[in-house]
Amino acid sequence: MQQIQAKYPSHGNLARVVVSGADAGSAAQAVERRAAATGDWSPAGVVVSADRRTAVATVATSAAQGSSRAGEQVLRLRETVVPQAVRPTGATWAVGGDVAQSYDTIRHADIALWRVLIVVLGLVLVMMGVVFRNAVLAVLTTALNLVSVGAAFGVVTVVFQRGWGAGPLDFHSTGGIITWIPTFLLAVLTGLSMDYHVFVLSRVREHVRAGVPVRIAVRLGLEQTAGVVTSAAVVMVSVFSVFAFSGLVEMKEIGVGLSVAILVDATIVRLVLLPAALCLLGERAWSRGDRRTGQRDPAAATPVLVR
Repeated sequence: MQQIQAKYPSHGNLARVVVSGADAGSAAQAVERRAAATGDWSPAGVVVSADRRTAVATVATSAAQGSSRAGEQVLRLRETVVPQAVRPTGATWAVGGDVAQSYDTIRHADIALWRVLIVVLGLVLVMMGVVFRNAVLAVLTTALNLVSVGAAFGVVTVVFQRGWGAGPLDFHSTGGIITWIPTFLLAVLTGLSMDYHVFVLSRVREHVRAGVPVRIAVRLGLEQTAGVVTSAAVVMVSVFSVFAFSGLVEMKEIGVGLSVAILVDATIVRLVLLPAALCLLGERAWSRGDRRTGQRDPAAATPVLVR
């Protein structure tokens, strides 16, 4: 399809400029001429209503729909080309069509992603604060989740937007990412990573409540959970890796993003960064109730330390 668009641009992705006014036909033709003069668009015809007060100028681009190049062309069409052609006539106008719709969808998705990010991480912050009754631990959890999500976004951008993995994964990069993929990855990865996180922290807190020093409690908690976390991560990485070799680009993006993020989350984040941060924070990572429990029952730490 992309090769057909390159050879026959009039059959490529279309933008439609709707003009309404006393001399809409002339304004639409002016739009078509100016758009063609930029070299970005090819004329694909002008349709005028019977009363000649409404006209539609159709122009085509060989740029792939959803690509950064197509978005730049739509932006120039709206901000420069069409206003210069239509304003002298006093007509009103609007730019639509498939390529413009794709550009608008991407813009709205960018805005929505930030909202979803704030809501999801806000819920994580509140949940961890309520469950573990410690603001420091809640902030640490939120920051570690950002590391996993950032790893997924970075890899997907490099592999699919910049096309570094086009050969091995057998796809052609359009210079962009499927619109809904970042939001999907954010939601799924946050849910998966919280399973590991709460599992590890719960074990560590059990030892802290038993009166074990924090550093030893962290070590014991990791020893008890590392096998389960690693096994679960291996299974999920194996499953999601299969998606990377699917025939659909969106499935490839999901597979690569989830596989890399889970691998990073289960190794670097949960088994390196989390215990290191807990050791550095010491008792500040735990609520007073947890620390008081340990102080009231120091004998409970004896079997754990001996083991």
